[in-house]
Amino acid sequence: MALERRRLGRTGLEVSCLGLGAMGVISHYHSDPRTAHRLVHRALDLGIDFIDTAASYFDSEEILGQALRGRWGDVTVATKSNMRSPRRFGQEFEQSFQRMRTDHIHIYQLHHVQYPHELERLMAPGGACDMLQKARDDGRIGHIGITSHHPGVLTDALQTGLFDTVQFPFNPIEAPNFQSVLETAVELDVGTLGMKALSGGRLTAVEAALRWVAAHEMQCILVGCTTIAQVERDVAALEGDLALSAADREAMEEEINALGDLFCRRCRYCERVCREGIAISDVFRSHDYLVLNQNYARDEYAKLPIKADACQECGACEKICPYELPVREMLKTADSELSRSRWMDMAVRVLHKTHTYDITRRAFFRIRGASALPQHRYLHRKKDVVRTGTHDED
Repeated sequence: MALERRRLGRTGLEVSCLGLGAMGVISHYHSDPRTAHRLVHRALDLGIDFIDTAASYFDSEEILGQALRGRWGDVTVATKSNMRSPRRFGQEFEQSFQRMRTDHIHIYQLHHVQYPHELERLMAPGGACDMLQKARDDGRIGHIGITSHHPGVLTDALQTGLFDTVQFPFNPIEAPNFQSVLETAVELDVGTLGMKALSGGRLTAVEAALRWVAAHEMQCILVGCTTIAQVERDVAALEGDLALSAADREAMEEEINALGDLFCRRCRYCERVCREGIAISDVFRSHDYLVLNQNYARDEYAKLPIKADACQECGACEKICPYELPVREMLKTADSELSRSRWMDMAVRVLHKTHTYDITRRAFFRIRGASALPQHRYLHRKKDVVRTGTHDED
């Protein structure tokens, strides 16, 4: 048996239905590149031939550049930049080639485009999209992609006709919110890349969830494995018959029902009735990121034009929420933790300015390891997440 290979939309690329998300690998092993190399090689040996990374995923581009020496022809690589200004985007674009030691990148994506004004800026004359089109014409990249957690932004982006691939969350919990994106992509023959197949690690019925996603028109499912055992398990789950057994379906449904409250499914119904115009699901998404990167989480929160403290506690959000979440209390908690000023934030800014951030970060994680990651009161099954890996991407 082998992994099914699927055509990645109009790119014409044939890729394995399972891809490796480098964020999960590198966030655990960037202080131990040899282990990361072994994991990447094992994935390739098992038939995974698509790897997704990003300039912002720790040292992932550098480590992949080392791991793929002599094997670049065995894999399709996608990377991305979340820079918005033309100058900074151009800098990261060039650095990606240097770090991965290549003169050609298969897919280069606009990373984490969450808001219409960001898409407009990236597509403005002289912006990032112009750069990528020129790079594609020159043969430096093969295709242009986009990633986002916002279905509306993705739909608008797809209608431009510019993007050859689209990457978005797709799992048994969030699928209803992104079904229209999937359908539009398929209609336009845009390659589909699924992230968060396990909803950021919340789903531990791994095999069932992966088969569930694979049964849809998702051409490549990205998983952020953190151990070789996880790679082997996930490949085994998608080899052969992809049909869900009754037992698998029941186990997955029971787990979803057991997630309980305090879990935002990002349906955005609440935002339709919020009188203050708060992007409630984006507040909670930023709050989720506190688990992985506190500074990044606060930076994401800072981008929101209207913060959670604008809430007047009218309660309209809670009346319409299909999952009966205590939205008002959750907003208070998120704003408190995301607005808090900590010494670490200032220290990171100083390290960036003195160009010592990477060295200090490597030393910090080498000493502290996974214990350095903060806990999160809204992320259920924390023990399971640590044990199984987040399987998170983007």
